[in-house]
This record gives sequence, C-alpha cells and structure tokens, in this order.
Amino acid sequence: MCLVNKVLFQKKLFFLFNKINKSEIFDITTYDSMISTLCNLNKIKLVKNFISDLFSYYKTFIDKDFEKNTDFKVNFKIVKILFLSLYIHNEDFDSIIFNNKTEYNNKLKNLSLSINKCIQSCFAIEERNSKFNLGLTRIVLNLYDFLSLYKKWERIDKRINTSNHLLNYYKIELKCMQLRYETTATGIIRMQYEREKSLLEQNVRYMNDATELKYFMDNKKNILMHDTIKDHLYWLKIKYEISCDDLYINTIVNLIEKTKNMFIDCVPNRLDIHTEIHDNLDLKIIEQTLVKDDDGSLDEMFLYNKIIYILDLLERFQAPEDDANFKLWKDGLMNQLQNQVYFKDFIPYFFENLYQRLLKILDVSHKVKQI
Repeated sequence: MCLVNKVLFQKKLFFLFNKINKSEIFDITTYDSMISTLCNLNKIKLVKNFISDLFSYYKTFIDKDFEKNTDFKVNFKIVKILFLSLYIHNEDFDSIIFNNKTEYNNKLKNLSLSINKCIQSCFAIEERNSKFNLGLTRIVLNLYDFLSLYKKWERIDKRINTSNHLLNYYKIELKCMQLRYETTATGIIRMQYEREKSLLEQNVRYMNDATELKYFMDNKKNILMHDTIKDHLYWLKIKYEISCDDLYINTIVNLIEKTKNMFIDCVPNRLDIHTEIHDNLDLKIIEQTLVKDDDGSLDEMFLYNKIIYILDLLERFQAPEDDANFKLWKDGLMNQLQNQVYFKDFIPYFFENLYQRLLKILDVSHKVKQI
C-alpha cells in the first residue's frame, strides 16, 4: 500500500511539474513578466501546490523527521519567496532585486541556479527510482536553504535601506541647523527640509517592517549615530566584497594596507618600526603571494602567517591593561583557525575587531601628543 501511495504521489508531482512547464513559469526572462506572474493568483496557487507536495513527499517517503527539526510551513508568503528562487540567478534581475550589496547576494544566486538545475534534471528522469528520490532531496534541501538565506538577506537589505535613510536624515538635520536666522526665505527652506525628512520616514514605513521603523524612529534625532551607522555599512560592504571571487583578494590586500598605515600612524617617529612593518607587510609581495599559482585559490597558510605577525605587533603596541582582553580574543581567533574556519567569514570579523583595537591605541597616542 505504501508503495502504491508513493507511485501515485510521484505521478502527481510530475503532473504538477508538467503543468508549471506548460504555463511557462520556468521560462520567465524579464522582471516585468516575473512581477506579472507573482500577481497571477492561479500561477501562484500552482507553484504553491507543487512546493507543498514536494515537501510532503520528502517528509513522507524520505525524511520523516524533517518537520520535527524545522519550523517550515508552506504558505503564500513562503511560496513567493521560493518563487524567486527560480529566477534570481538571472543576471537581468541582478540590479533590480539586489539593490544593495550584501554577503548573501552571490550565495542566493548560486542556490537559485542549483535549484533550477535540480528541478530540470530530477523531472527529466523517466524511471522514478532512487535517482528521483536523490534529486528530489536536493531540491527540497536547496529550497529550504534558500528560504533561510533569503531571510538573512532580507534583514540586512532592509537595514541597509534604513541606515541610508538615516544618513540622509542627518544631512538634512545639519542643513536645518545652519539656518540661523528666521526670515521668509529660511522659513520656506525649512519647510522643504521638513518635507524631505517626512519623505524619508515614509520610505521606511513602506518597508512594512516594525523593527526597521523602530530603529529609524529611535535614531533619527540622534545625529551622534552617524559614524556608527557609516562604520556598520562599511563592514557590510567588506563582507560583500569578500563574498565575490573577483574582489576577494584585492579586498584583503586593501585591508592589510589600511592595517599597515594604522600601525605606522601609532608611532610616526619610529622609522625603525616603519621599516620592520614595510618588510613584513610588503603589499606587492602579499598581492603576488596571496594567490596560489597552481589553482588561483587563496594561500591560507601565507595569510595565516601575516595574521600572526599582525597579532604580535598589536600586542607590542597596546597598553598593558589590554593584555588580558587581547589574550581572550587571540585564543578565540586561534581556535577558529585551528578548526578550519571558512576564511571568507573569518576575515571581516578579524579586521573589524583589529581596527577597533588600533583606533583605541591611536586615540591614546593622540592624547599623549596633546599633553
């Protein structure tokens, strides 16, 4: 009986797949046609039924514990997100969907491409055997990964938008502060500034996200948040560049260059230390050696040695009262490296923390000079 149900379920999946194929949902090539499809209730229902049955088949015949281990429920919101997984690998949608640069953009595009290939290859199998189950498993797990990744991307994407709106709000606030005298002309200008600020707030409300609205409202009058927000956006940009194969190496070199300059600024009159830093952090050598000649991948051991040198240098530069905290941080870093941490995740974390510590040293150095 179980085998009969399984065969019937497979037939239903193939029927739905063929129906989707005939409706040309897989053939969408323009953004307008994608939006049109998203607004077509019949097509969305068709995709919802297909995805629901995919997951039902998977948890019934392949992994009975799947639902227990996840909070996954197929609803129209989920379907619309997974619907995007069929298209966002298309370069024509890149600049429209990915307005902001995040570390998840390329991961989502790669998953989208993988999902499409899996669906086409899985439902091209005439004999519904173990290969079909294997293909369907890949589809379901990729869809689930896409959904999880999409939620992370969406959260960061919205925060970037909110942060940029706040930065623009601060610019207008500064302009308002410069209107020192109340005249008819300044009154008109002030009204225009108020309209611009109101529009920025309205744009945040359009996102329909209570968390982002609260973040905006809590910080719109706190202009001191400007540098913190700029810094946050800078590291999001670095994480994006690290995630791109064509920007990865160049970004690491730039981070090391900034590190090198910050160390030198800490001791502007110590030419002997400058020479030592130049010798150990020679940017030309780093750029040439950071990539392996045989396969073009990152030479992780070479980078590891540079990180060790930077840590030793930082320990020499910092105040004695920071030694205990530094040891805890360094032990954590070594633990990550020994456990073969993914370098693309490690690098932004390392340099962000490093810069905070160097800025503290520079702040002390500048105060000493003033005395």
